[in-house]
Amino acid sequence: MSATLTASTAGFHGAASPVRVSSRPRQPLYFFLDFSNIAIGAKDIATQHGDSLFESKRLRLHAEHVKEFVTADRIFRRGFAAAGLNGRVDALARNFEQLDIEFQAYERGCVTGREQGIDAIIQGEMRKLLPSRVERGVVVLATGDGNGHSNDRGFLPTLQDLYAERFSIEVM
Repeated sequence: MSATLTASTAGFHGAASPVRVSSRPRQPLYFFLDFSNIAIGAKDIATQHGDSLFESKRLRLHAEHVKEFVTADRIFRRGFAAAGLNGRVDALARNFEQLDIEFQAYERGCVTGREQGIDAIIQGEMRKLLPSRVERGVVVLATGDGNGHSNDRGFLPTLQDLYAERFSIEVM
């Protein structure tokens, strides 16, 4: 349950604005990110909108902002990100790992140019929460796609298993 409080925002033109404050205890957060799908989707949207400030070559996702967004008022317990990328990713990996988000990069297939099993790798990391005595909390999955959901493949079975084990689920 949450309550709405009115906070003074005198520094912002003297107006008051509603602030949402959770009355629940802070929950542990487990974050899983398919970085390449999110990055590709963001670049596609930027290109479609034709905004020169956000052209696909100039668009950047900042690891710190991503973590801040998903953490909200929760206790960050674990983060894992994977991507199918070509080229050097040292700086990208370092940015995530400085924020305690494990980052694994894999080469794209040389024949197809597509990712090779990134979803399965992320699902394997998610399933590590199941047999352990990990404190139950919120699993946040940022995937950018829902491939396989209609055939009970992809992330859906993993998310259902986590939910059955009393994890809350958020999908971005």
